[in-house]
Parts: sequence; structure tokens; C-alpha cells
Amino acid sequence: MEHKKVVRFLGVSLLLAMMMCTAAFATSGLSAFCLLPPNNTNRFGAGVGTKEAPGSSAYLYDAMVGGGYEVDARQWDDEIELAGPWTRDVSTTNNECYLVGKPKMYEGHTIKIEFSSDLLTFVDVVVDGRWDTN
Repeated sequence: MEHKKVVRFLGVSLLLAMMMCTAAFATSGLSAFCLLPPNNTNRFGAGVGTKEAPGSSAYLYDAMVGGGYEVDARQWDDEIELAGPWTRDVSTTNNECYLVGKPKMYEGHTIKIEFSSDLLTFVDVVVDGRWDTN
């Protein structure tokens, strides 16, 4: 009998916690031109540039990430569909970083920045800023 009460209590507590989290996420109204679904990537279309030197790192600066969230970022070569490694935890406070390139990212190629949000980010995340393709 006591076992059923404990299980019922845990079940109700879990249900209440989930309802409170859903209510908090539902009231978060972030919107802008660069929205990231949870655990998904988005090529920053407004951030198109031309590679200046083969394999060089791009530089992201003055990044603003909405809602106090963190995202990951990397270079994306549109012409050969090649990505550099992810740079983790870009945020409004950690707003400058190098985005490492690959040797096959040649001079003259079209480069974009690709962003990804974490799996447990249940709202759209806004990313804005400036960058240099190098």
C-alpha cells in the first residue's frame, strides 16, 4: 500500500514539473531572422561571404544570442558542401571566436556560418552578429 502512494506521489510531481516547464517555454516569445529549432542547424543566410585564403579560420565577433542561450557555430563551404569543426558555447557573453576552416575550403568559395542549438533548447533562438571570412 505504501509503495503505491510513493509511486503516485512521484507521478503527480513529475506531471506538475512538466506542466510548469511547458508554461515557461510557451511564454518565451523570441523571433528574428535566424531561428534555430531544437538540436537543429541553420545556415546563416545573411552571413554569406567569400573565402579569402584557403583553409583559413573565419572570425565571429559581436555575436548576440537571444534569451541567454548558447549555440554552436562552424564554417560551411557552400560550393563543396564541407563544414569545419563546431565551436561550442557561443553566447552574448562569449561572443567572439575563431571558426576553424578546412584545407579544401579554397579561396573564392562561398562561405556561410552554420549554427546549432542544444537538444534541450525548446524555444527558437535568435542569433545576430558580424563575422569575417578571412
